Amino acid sequence: MDARRIRVDTSKTSHNIEKAYNNKKYIVTYDKVYQPHYSQAQGQFYMFPVYELPYKPNVKQGNLPLIGRGRFVHYTGDQVNKLIRIDLLNNL
Repeated sequence: MDARRIRVDTSKTSHNIEKAYNNKKYIVTYDKVYQPHYSQAQGQFYMFPVYELPYKPNVKQGNLPLIGRGRFVHYTGDQVNKLIRIDLLNNL
């Protein structure tokens, strides 16, 4: 994945990235899976994409998203692997 696509969460929801980091879980969104990280130099949490759907989600065409739009969940590596149907990620 391209380093320009790192997402830093500086809003009031940054505690969600911190929670995923502390619980050693990935963050799953509509069409991507992110791994949470912490930068000691900047003193903030951020997430880096580790998987992106190979298609644009479109329910009418049968291309389903990972989860509903505008939502996110914290999953272990095993749970993400079952969701994306490939053995890609390790448990953190």
